[in-house]
Amino acid sequence: MAIRGEFDVGILMSEDTDLKPTLESVMEMPSAHCEAAAWDPPAATRRGLRLPGLWCHFVSADDYLRVADRTDYTRP
Repeated sequence: MAIRGEFDVGILMSEDTDLKPTLESVMEMPSAHCEAAAWDPPAATRRGLRLPGLWCHFVSADDYLRVADRTDYTRP
């Protein structure tokens, strides 16, 4: 969607670093603005997707659970 210019702002709701290469690629696109959001764990365990220029919003566990995608992507 970023390549086709189909969104103004993309917000990645994750703390997993497996999506980091894709996020880095999208952030390099001049027309894309990216932000991340993640569950707000105790400060000692906070990792986040640390990338220069990426703003990460930390949300409470309750808010995170309210917006969680419970889709089982392993089933067709």
